[in-house]
Amino acid sequence: MVEELVEESNKYCVQSNPNKSLVLGQAELEQFIGILFTIRTVKLPKAQMYWSTDTHYDKIAKTLSHECRNEPECRRNENSDGIR
Repeated sequence: MVEELVEESNKYCVQSNPNKSLVLGQAELEQFIGILFTIRTVKLPKAQMYWSTDTHYDKIAKTLSHECRNEPECRRNENSDGIR
């Protein structure tokens, strides 16, 4: 199932914007799914708190890439009430 999600995600990205390709791998998707489960279980008020120096949650901070931490897309679902 994960293999099919990876394949379809990569296809969808190319179809929706041919100038921007996605090179999503199975391990990366599995890590992302793990982060989603962890975030729903271990709730912190703001997304950045999972990887910030003072309040980081090791399992997420070590998994999430430095580039993603600084991208607005990684924080798009965050609001003043926390993560939705």
